[in-house]
Amino acid sequence: MALVTMKEMLSDARRRHYCVAAFDVSNYEMARNVVDVAAEEKAPVILMGLKNDLVNGGLSYLSSICRIAAQSVPVPVAVHLDHAVDFDLIKKRHRCRVHLGHV
Repeated sequence: MALVTMKEMLSDARRRHYCVAAFDVSNYEMARNVVDVAAEEKAPVILMGLKNDLVNGGLSYLSSICRIAAQSVPVPVAVHLDHAVDFDLIKKRHRCRVHLGHV
């Protein structure tokens, strides 16, 4: 399944009264393990990236691995820039097509 926005994901969770787990991931192995378990549980999941993993080209890398991991499973996957406070970094997410979680 492709990436979805957190707004879509959390709107459904609110409407149907369930929670969505979120995990910080730093590489493909971490992201793939998280989405594989989410698929086993038939549960949506949020992949998060910490600032230290997003600098110096890390945002492009992380967005690519999250997109690839999301496409490998049949459950909704969203990406969240965990604790992102650098406005320039947040603006760069547009170029990487990472969905921020505006809820």
